[in-house]
Amino acid sequence: AWSLEGAGLVWVGLRQERRLARAFGLLLQIGSGILFVGDSRLAADMAAVFNNRFLGGTMLGVAGLCSAFWTERHDHQLHPYERAVSPFMLAWGLVWWLGTGLVEIDRVLGYRHESVASLVFIALNAWAMVAMHRRLDWKQMRWPPLGLLPVMMLVAVMGFEHPGLGHPFRQWWMLSWPLAVGMHVYLLHALEGESWDRIEALG
Repeated sequence: AWSLEGAGLVWVGLRQERRLARAFGLLLQIGSGILFVGDSRLAADMAAVFNNRFLGGTMLGVAGLCSAFWTERHDHQLHPYERAVSPFMLAWGLVWWLGTGLVEIDRVLGYRHESVASLVFIALNAWAMVAMHRRLDWKQMRWPPLGLLPVMMLVAVMGFEHPGLGHPFRQWWMLSWPLAVGMHVYLLHALEGESWDRIEALG
C-alpha cells in the first residue's frame, strides 16, 4: 500500500511540478520494498497467487512501472539530476514484477513443470512489454523484451544439463517452446517495423 501511495505522490509531483513530492514518492517506494523483504512471511501451504507475498510484490512492481512511465512522459519537467529516475524505476518495477512471478512459480509448481511455466511467463510478459511500448509510446519499454532470447537459451541449457526436465518436445514443452519462439519472432518483427517507419519518416 505504501508503494502505491508513493507512486501517487510521484504523479502529483509531476502534475503540480513539485520536486519534493516526487522525491518523497520515490523514497517511499524504495523504503516499502526494503521493509516488505524484511517483514513479509509466506507459509508453504498458502494459496497460489492469493497470498501476501505475491500480491505485495506485484503491487511494488506496478507502482514502480507506473512511476517509470509517468517520469518518462514528463521528462521535460525533470531537473537534470532526476533524468536517471525513469530507467531506475523501470528496472525496479520489472525486478519486482518478474521476480515475484518467478518466485511464486518456484513455490507452487514441481521441479518438472517449473521451467516450462517460467518460460511461458517470461514470453507473455515480453509480449505485454512490446504492446505497452507501441500503444503507449513508452520508449524505454522497447528494450526489456529483448531479454526473452537469453532466457530461452538459459532454459535450453538447463534442459540439456538436467535430463530429468524431459525432452524439449515432450508434454508441456510442445506448447511452451512454440509460444516462446513465436513471441520472439513477433517482438523482432514489431521492433524492426518500427525502426523502418522512423527511417522513412526521417527520409
